[in-house]
Amino acid sequence: MKPPTVGYVLGSGWTLPVDDLPRLSGSLTIGVNYILRSGFVPTALLWSDAAVQVNAEYRDEMLASGAMLIAPTYLKHRWPGAVDEVHWISDDYEGSGNSGVSAAVLMFRLGVVSVQMLGCSCTSSDDGRVHFYETARPSRPVHTGGLYNSRNKAQERFGDLISVDDTIGDVGEQYSQDHLRSWLVGEAR
Repeated sequence: MKPPTVGYVLGSGWTLPVDDLPRLSGSLTIGVNYILRSGFVPTALLWSDAAVQVNAEYRDEMLASGAMLIAPTYLKHRWPGAVDEVHWISDDYEGSGNSGVSAAVLMFRLGVVSVQMLGCSCTSSDDGRVHFYETARPSRPVHTGGLYNSRNKAQERFGDLISVDDTIGDVGEQYSQDHLRSWLVGEAR
């Protein structure tokens, strides 16, 4: 199978369009960190934060989800399960400590032409939320791994921000998730 032309990185930022995620069920998706809390199971799940994998309840949910599990090799010694449960990728995929950037780099290296990033805002909402699964709280500084720290900086770096409908409007080729996971396993070796 040739690489899909469009892939989606699903961050856990407060801007993630949770209600629209089912529209991506036939697309290549790499969700990061706590994306399973959205109720959507991506093609693959990537994390670069040890806190994700040491959360026993969430780790069990990750293993049961059917998503391909991907993490950088520097976390391998901290994985509490069998190491063959995870596809370990070279640390050079690491995107400055940002799982969303790591997922985008991986997609580009696999030959995906257009990578759309949803929920990768790296900012807090007006009511102080940083993640889609949080309730309102007082605003606090957000560590962004050196990527960008405001909507204006994101616009400077990546160009005009577009709407969710523009992003999801043409999802490209549609495949079964099993087919996409088989392709990923073959390509990730």
